[in-house]
Order: sequence, then C-alpha cells, then structure tokens
Amino acid sequence: MFRENLSFTIPLEPVALGRPRMTKSGIAYTPAKSKNAKSHIAYCVQQEWQDKPLDRPLSIAVKLFFSIPKNLDTKKNAAVLDADLMPHTKKPDADNCLKTVCDALNGILWRDDSVISAVHIEKRYSRRPRTELTVKFEEEF
Repeated sequence: MFRENLSFTIPLEPVALGRPRMTKSGIAYTPAKSKNAKSHIAYCVQQEWQDKPLDRPLSIAVKLFFSIPKNLDTKKNAAVLDADLMPHTKKPDADNCLKTVCDALNGILWRDDSVISAVHIEKRYSRRPRTELTVKFEEEF
C-alpha cells in the first residue's frame, strides 16, 4: 500500500514553535513567525502527499539545517560545511523545531502527532537551510 519510507524536504530555515502570546484583553495567539513556518511546512508536504492522513505507528527522522552564521570561518570549515556535517549547537532547541514540524503536519501527513512512536533529530549548519523529514512505518501489534 505504501512505500517503505516517505521523505520530504522543506526549503525553509528551521523555526522553533513559539509559545502562545496573550493580548491585553487576554486572547491567546500564536506568534506570526511560528504560524507562517507551520503554513509553509504544511504547504510543502501537501504538494507531495495527496493521500489521507496516516493513522498507524510511525517513526520519524528530522534533519534541521540552519544558515551559516557570519562569524564562522567558512574557508577554514569549507569541506565540513559543504557536506552538511557541522553540528549546530546554538538556539533554537531541536525539540522546539521538531514541535513546529509535527504540529504543522497534523491532519495532513498524520492524523495526529501522537502516532509518532520514535524520533531521531539532528541540527546542522548548511549553505542551504532546510528541514528534511523521513517517515518510517512501524509494525502494528
């Protein structure tokens, strides 16, 4: 019925899910940066995934590729940067970026992100910022 793995590339600098904010009148809202990122992620995946949302156990691997900071010596680290191997150890936190991806794909790729039973996540620097998502189907018992 499905391929062994599903893979998606989202050409967007990874964004951490912002905490809900409150207006002076007490109404909660999602920060615009998070809302826009979730919309972009959903749009990119919808271009490739036309099927109904998955409702079975899944494991996912998420690779977050961030822009290279201006203060990094790109000549000295050229080979490592070209291969997308340099670890990203600054903010935002990996789990907050993961939450953006998972929430964005609720009702699109999966019924709810509660069907995700295992996660592998990496943060790296890259000349091409993006998020790569791989979905694997778990055995159902």
